[in-house]
Amino acid sequence: MVLRYETGAPALVEAEVGAGRVMLLTTTVDREWTDLPIRPGFLPLIQEAARRLAGAPAGDAIATLVTGASREIRCAPDDRRIEITKPNGEVRTLAPESAADGRAKLETKVERTKGAPAAETAAARAHLSRAVMFTETDQLGTYRVRALRGSGAWIERADEAFIVNLDVRESDPALLPDERRPDRGAGSGDGSGRPPLRRMELWHVLGAVLIGALLLESLLGARIRRDRATGTPGPPGTTTGRAPAAGTSGA
Repeated sequence: MVLRYETGAPALVEAEVGAGRVMLLTTTVDREWTDLPIRPGFLPLIQEAARRLAGAPAGDAIATLVTGASREIRCAPDDRRIEITKPNGEVRTLAPESAADGRAKLETKVERTKGAPAAETAAARAHLSRAVMFTETDQLGTYRVRALRGSGAWIERADEAFIVNLDVRESDPALLPDERRPDRGAGSGDGSGRPPLRRMELWHVLGAVLIGALLLESLLGARIRRDRATGTPGPPGTTTGRAPAAGTSGA
């Protein structure tokens, strides 16, 4: 039971079903039975419930990357292995450098920063804490992280989990400047900055003319056949009557 009413009755309960989780809110999400939707805590409750159901860590500190980016995962001094579970369930295991190697690298870096401000030396110590680099961020979703300690126990590292999203720069509807537009770049147009002329295939025009001529011929042929069938006189200068028979003369 996640939440309960003042009377002790369950308000929000959770259960695991297969490989996922479900939550049941024992009231409505409108104002028919409760005023919960108009209370300040309603939106944070829905947000954290969605994070819980999605398997994402609680809070707003979770890192968000774009596909293809690398993720540095910090390791505790007694971590022996780091296991990353991808959104599709695939597991990748990384081994951090040994504690001796980490100390040697740290001493070298601190030696180089001697005489520098204290803040810079502290930053060098923090940066060179043991870490592994994960690069297989090719899937969208939540990546879970856990560590194998020296005692043999696996510990969930919710603070190192991260989410991979699509790069939103490809969805920006803003108009590109002329120098970044493919149709305005080098080799396009005449160099004056004007867009290149659109080429039109000649066979389109010839095909349209041919179709028009065939249609006109069909209409004229139909009209001539109709005139002959009804005996309508043709154009001036033409005879439509029969010629007199040979050997006959008028009275």
